[in-house]
Amino acid sequence: MKIVTLFQRTTPLTAGSLLPEAITASYDGGLVFSSRPNGRPLIIGNFVQTLDGIVSLKIPHQSGGAVISGGNEEDRFIMALLRACADAVMVATGTLHEDPGHLWTPEFIYPPMAEQFV
Repeated sequence: MKIVTLFQRTTPLTAGSLLPEAITASYDGGLVFSSRPNGRPLIIGNFVQTLDGIVSLKIPHQSGGAVISGGNEEDRFIMALLRACADAVMVATGTLHEDPGHLWTPEFIYPPMAEQFV
């Protein structure tokens, strides 16, 4: 699997853009975020939606993003990559209740690169 980026910021995250080589190769280069002004947290939103803007089908036990994305491998990789870069992951209560066995870690989302995300 290889992700090709269409646009990438050039201002690095304060700590730099240091990804393990295998992840860098899969992502089409280093991942770069804007600098954190005055030590403020960096907030990243990651949602899956249909072409007409639907983010949840509101069907019990089928309201997660995997239903919308069809479990797309590239989508799961990007979600894992963002989780690996994050200090925290916020989850809404409805999502938490819908999937009580889910772990909100990059390794859980994209097992093929679990060892690379640690």
